[in-house]
Amino acid sequence: MSKFNYNMFFDANDSLFNFEVKYSFLEYFLLETLPVESYARRAYDKYIDKMNKNILNGASPCYLSKEYFKNFSGMPVKLMFEIANSWYYKSKLDYKEDFFNQKVLFEIKMHKRSNAQIVILSSLFSPCLEVLKEEIFLDAMICSELEVINGYYTGNIICDPLVTEGKSEAIKNFLLKQDSNIIDQKDDFSTSNEVNNYFCDISYDYSDDIINYFSSERFKSLYRN
Repeated sequence: MSKFNYNMFFDANDSLFNFEVKYSFLEYFLLETLPVESYARRAYDKYIDKMNKNILNGASPCYLSKEYFKNFSGMPVKLMFEIANSWYYKSKLDYKEDFFNQKVLFEIKMHKRSNAQIVILSSLFSPCLEVLKEEIFLDAMICSELEVINGYYTGNIICDPLVTEGKSEAIKNFLLKQDSNIIDQKDDFSTSNEVNNYFCDISYDYSDDIINYFSSERFKSLYRN
């Protein structure tokens, strides 16, 4: 049986933060790792132009996600965590009260007091999210996992990109692994009668089955933009 009373899921990209975290982090990363600021600016602009062209040409969200993480190929894991930590606190100073969506943050704090398991869902990777464990009392992360060889990122994702169906599958797999037997093994979407699940904001890039699941009686949506 789970030590938590229930699960509280929220999407970092679409709910918790009030800005585009993936692009913000990439820009900061380039400025920190390239020797000249003008080089970093050009590299960032070049990437954005490339992504915009890919989108116009019909590139899938999965492809775009894989392309994003190639920017971090060859980076030491330890250094990446240091850069991400610095980015987080600088962004927090820059955005001030607009850093977090305050309504979502309030919901998280209220449910934590009720012994909810706070779970973040994000297409980002763990260096950008680790600091949230202390900031908002995070209990678990469902995020992109990157391949690491000899302490260095290869730039390859080793899980399904957490976009569209990838997000849906990641949530289902997380629930299937829980000790509280939330999901009947014979039916991925039949919940137990004992445990409620809450989702803070339903993003529109989820598959129909997971949206229907979130809309069910046992899975309550707390907030929508």
